[in-house]
Amino acid sequence: MFKIRNKYLYFIGFIIIVFQFACNKPCNYTYYNFSQEFMNYAGVFKTGNWWVYENISHTKTDSLYFTSATRSSWVEFNCNKYAEIHAEMKAKYILNGQLSLDVYKYSKCCKDFFDIVGSTGNFCVYEYDVNTNIFTQGGGKSVMIKIDTTINNVMYLNCIFDTLTYKIHAPNVGIISYIVYSTIPDTFLLKRYYVQ
Repeated sequence: MFKIRNKYLYFIGFIIIVFQFACNKPCNYTYYNFSQEFMNYAGVFKTGNWWVYENISHTKTDSLYFTSATRSSWVEFNCNKYAEIHAEMKAKYILNGQLSLDVYKYSKCCKDFFDIVGSTGNFCVYEYDVNTNIFTQGGGKSVMIKIDTTINNVMYLNCIFDTLTYKIHAPNVGIISYIVYSTIPDTFLLKRYYVQ
C-alpha cells in the first residue's frame, strides 16, 4: 500500500515539474528605451559633464558634477526590458551636496522619469508623457511649461520651466537656474558648463 502511494506521489511530483518547465518559456524581450524629446533634457546628465552656477548677488558659487560613472542598464519585468540610468553627483548648496541621479522608463509606451535626489529631499523630479508631449513635475502635480529665456547674456530656447520649484532646464545643456531655500531663497544661474 505504501509503495503504491509513493509511486503516485513520485508521478504527481514528476507532472508538476514537467508543467513548471513547460510554462516557463524563454522570453522574447521587448526593449523600451527613452524618447528622443526626453533625452534632449536628460541625456546631458552623464559622466564627464559639469555645471557651474553663481547666485544673483554674486556671493556664492556652486557646481554640479559626477562622483561616479554613469551606469546604464535594462530592468526586466514580464518579458519587457526598460531603460535605466543611475549615477552619484555632488554639489555644495543643493540638498547638502550628496545627490543621486535616476533616469528610467516606467511604462511600455509613454512615461520617462528623471529624478535628482539628495539626503534631505528631491532637487529635480519630472516625467515626460510621450502621448501628450507634456513634462510634469512631481508625479503630475504641475505641468512644466516651455519657455525661452536669457541667462548671463545667453539665449536658451525650448526650456522646461518648473512652476513649483522655479527650476529651468535647457535642452542639451542641463539645469540653468534653480533656487536654494535656506533662511532666504537664493537664486543660482548657470555661469559655465561642459557637456559632451
